Amino acid sequence: MEREALAIVDASVVVKWFNIEEYTENAERLKEKHLKAEVTLVSPVLMIFEVLNALRYNPELGVNDVKEALNDLLGIQIKLYPVEDWLSEAVLLAYDYGLTIYDASYIALANHLSCLLYTADSKLLERVKITNIRHIANLQY
Repeated sequence: MEREALAIVDASVVVKWFNIEEYTENAERLKEKHLKAEVTLVSPVLMIFEVLNALRYNPELGVNDVKEALNDLLGIQIKLYPVEDWLSEAVLLAYDYGLTIYDASYIALANHLSCLLYTADSKLLERVKITNIRHIANLQY
């Protein structure tokens, strides 16, 4: 089956697959759409590090839990993009909007691939008024 669309997911969405938080149901629904080949989830490779770091600082999780989450995350087969020519746009976005390079990299990749970025970071959405960014609460799939 051919996948219909691409969507970027940032770490704030992916963490919800491992921590029960607000909007976890929407994040899970997006993951299920990916697993059913209805959408292809993509992300900069740094997302893995951000998610694992967030899980590492969850006091309810131990080393084995985080290692298991890593295996689960790799098994989901999100298409991970290495640093490419779009990273220079991330630098520009970071300066233009007062963002971290981390946050700007998700936006730059979404722009590069001409697709939506899903985030659970409300502060990011307040700072950046770009049409291809959606809060996970407004999942379109």
